[in-house]
Amino acid sequence: MFSEETNKMNEVMIQLIQYMVAFGGLITLFFFIINFLTKGFMLTYLRVKGSQGRNVLVRIHSATDIYFRVGRWSDGFLKFKNRGKEEKALQIDDATFKGLINHSLGVALVEVDDTGNKILTTNWDVAKFNIDTGRLNTVLIRIKNRPIPKSKQEQILIVLGVVTVLAILFLVFKLNSLEQIVTELGKLSGNI
Repeated sequence: MFSEETNKMNEVMIQLIQYMVAFGGLITLFFFIINFLTKGFMLTYLRVKGSQGRNVLVRIHSATDIYFRVGRWSDGFLKFKNRGKEEKALQIDDATFKGLINHSLGVALVEVDDTGNKILTTNWDVAKFNIDTGRLNTVLIRIKNRPIPKSKQEQILIVLGVVTVLAILFLVFKLNSLEQIVTELGKLSGNI
């Protein structure tokens, strides 16, 4: 009698551990999917938020894209790494320091123009763009009319979707078997 109850309890513990591992894996999978879809913003934001003010969120405006990196104030310089993993340091004079910092999502945000290596003020005074409107228009028309093949990102999203569906089906199966074991244990103990 005692060994039968012990076996049932072992089964319950195994099911419970599998249940916790499956949910932990699903939560981790969702976090990495969100981080992938936001182009790494989520992890960068959490690093800045977790630094409790030591780091700042740097929004970098490149010629083709806007992306985010972690930056630090050090000896009158804003230091950050760009996409090429090269360390950049931009000098800051104390007179314009207050006009450089925005606060967004609860963290300090500094905007940087990557092409000119300049810090942008909150009213965009520093950035000067030389845009040839005729050339820009032809480039936009070419981009609009080009064929769009399936990208690696779409393929990865399809694979992540399939993995997510399989993980959810696994959890549903585990919940069902866990429910059956709990009802059997209740019948054995005489409470139900």
